[in-house]
Amino acid sequence: MYPCEQYLAAAKDLVSRYPQLKDKSRTHCASWHASIKNRARKAEAKAHRERRAALPCNQQCRPKNAVRIVFPAASCGTGEDEASVQVRVDFMKKEMEKAVWAQKKVQDAMNRTYKARRAWLNTENLTVAVVTDRYPALAWAQEIQQEFRRQTGRDAQEGLTAFLERSTKALYKLFCMKSSIKTK
Repeated sequence: MYPCEQYLAAAKDLVSRYPQLKDKSRTHCASWHASIKNRARKAEAKAHRERRAALPCNQQCRPKNAVRIVFPAASCGTGEDEASVQVRVDFMKKEMEKAVWAQKKVQDAMNRTYKARRAWLNTENLTVAVVTDRYPALAWAQEIQQEFRRQTGRDAQEGLTAFLERSTKALYKLFCMKSSIKTK
């Protein structure tokens, strides 16, 4: 879905075909790589908005029998009052807008704002768009796994692998029950 390596290959091909488009970077195509990547990201976001708008759904779509697990809200921790949390959130937003962002700095800010973030998530009914708008790092799979680790103390990938090993046969039986998979 996101062919990151192909963006660089396309930028290199563009510069090799048209040498006058070289820039001053080490690869001679860094600006073109970023431009192609941003254009693809914006096109994907536009397509996503159009797909969401086409869905027949009102504002109150919720799954039946939804269960909300609320963890106890803790205070902001030592040295992390509301002002410092807001400064770290603003830093994360600014850092995530960059083409190449400092992952360690963002992860540190996410660790320091964890308690305030959990309290905010537990007190309000929020959409994914609102959460990723305030904490854009949560749009990345690595940071979602880190958030899972912060909250549960376990690795999500290991848990999923163990679950699949335990229940592969049961899942296979469920998949065979679907009418589209049945053999005649």
